[in-house]
Amino acid sequence: MTRIVFGLMSAADRVDTIDQLAESLLPARVIVHQDHHRLARRHFDAPNVHLVPNPGATGRESRDPAGGVLRMLEHALEHFQFDLLITLAPTCLPIRPLAELVDYLEGHPADAYTDLVMLDDDPEALAEFAAEMFYPAGSLRQRAMLKLRDFALSSGFDRIGRQGLSIARPKRRDWRWRAGQHLARAALEGKTAGHPFGPALRPAVGAPWFGATRPVLERMLEIGRDGRMLAHYRRCRSVDENFFATVIANMHCRVEPMLHFTDDPDPSGRAHDLDASGLARARASGKFFAHRFGDDPRDPVRLAALAAIERDHVRSRAGRMPATMSAMLAEITRSVDARHALRHVDTGAESVTN
Repeated sequence: MTRIVFGLMSAADRVDTIDQLAESLLPARVIVHQDHHRLARRHFDAPNVHLVPNPGATGRESRDPAGGVLRMLEHALEHFQFDLLITLAPTCLPIRPLAELVDYLEGHPADAYTDLVMLDDDPEALAEFAAEMFYPAGSLRQRAMLKLRDFALSSGFDRIGRQGLSIARPKRRDWRWRAGQHLARAALEGKTAGHPFGPALRPAVGAPWFGATRPVLERMLEIGRDGRMLAHYRRCRSVDENFFATVIANMHCRVEPMLHFTDDPDPSGRAHDLDASGLARARASGKFFAHRFGDDPRDPVRLAALAAIERDHVRSRAGRMPATMSAMLAEITRSVDARHALRHVDTGAESVTN
């Protein structure tokens, strides 16, 4: 059976929200990196919560955007035995029983479970992320690329959800869009930007969450300790999930789709809390976790999700009952038939003897 632990990054999230999430994952261990720089150390009541000692600063304002996650991964590898680590956000919850997740993992073995997009294969994603992936944060070139992106989409665009990301899709691929693509491609190829990417290290962007085996996590730490690739992400202030997406994409390992559901963003590209209809979509998605529940244990949608899992447990137990009872009845029937046949044989034998 696949041994699972969960990794969680927390800053200003409510303690009781994280406790509720952790308790819903029992008996699995939940390893929490609690950013003490943003909020004082707090106590968690859930028995399966384990705090990472000496946590680092997190968030976009941090000079080490992926450092907190790497600390959490390193601590997990050193202190826990597991086959797969799955990262979650404090506002995630399971939407299917963990027993179903274990069955799924057994039937879909992989080195990583994540959704990612290769920028050199996707023109829309390249236009969306070129500024933050290739140029130093706040630099003149980055500001110019952001202005160019807006100009390239000035004929109108729609926001679409793809691989857990919000990406602008132009309504018209006119000369402005083509000009923007030309300059974004020049940045990708290193003609207007200095970065470590190329044929041997293809840039990728991805969703914030992943599941990964120990060898994949060890490779993440190895690249993080080397520092050269991570230094680029620090300069660009790119979000840490893009670092991990790029590492996984270039490992050439077995990758299965992400285990998490993310609802489509609103037209502005902003994520929103799950409502009842969003929960229904999450439950129908076939995923095992959903993101953007309200940060309140009493939130009705959170409670509905947990109640649905409990109903799944009951239904699963009830579903197994008829099969068990059928087997018992079949065994009893065979036993009764066998005894009846023996009596027939005995009676027949006596009549022949007589």
